[in-house]
Amino acid sequence: MTGLNRILRRGRTGDRGAYWFILPYVIFFCAFVAYPLIFSFVLVFHRWNIVTPMEWIGLKNFDRLIGDALFYRSVLNTLTFLIIHIPLQVVVALALALLLNSGVRGRGLFRALYFLPVWSPAWRSRSSGSRSIRSITGY
Repeated sequence: MTGLNRILRRGRTGDRGAYWFILPYVIFFCAFVAYPLIFSFVLVFHRWNIVTPMEWIGLKNFDRLIGDALFYRSVLNTLTFLIIHIPLQVVVALALALLLNSGVRGRGLFRALYFLPVWSPAWRSRSSGSRSIRSITGY
């Protein structure tokens, strides 16, 4: 018996309780990814304004899109943004990473300022209510 056959047999006879663990993901995926994707593919070929029933128009939506000057302007704006934004973001992120990992003076301050948005909501939620910061920290 080969190793693959053993793996396949074990999968068939294994505990089926594992499917309950993936069920929430499958439900989420179907509700928020698969259904909207399939429905948008259906909408491409229909005219629909939510109030009236769907009307099949075939490729007329694409014909209207190609004839619209605003579509080309939006594509140009998107490409311009991507060409400028992505390289700039990579360079700035690399510079910040090098700065935070170098032995520069005040490195702890830079790290604290960088990560402040991450931990401040947690700190705010802990310090709200009747408890004081002094009782939380123990000082």
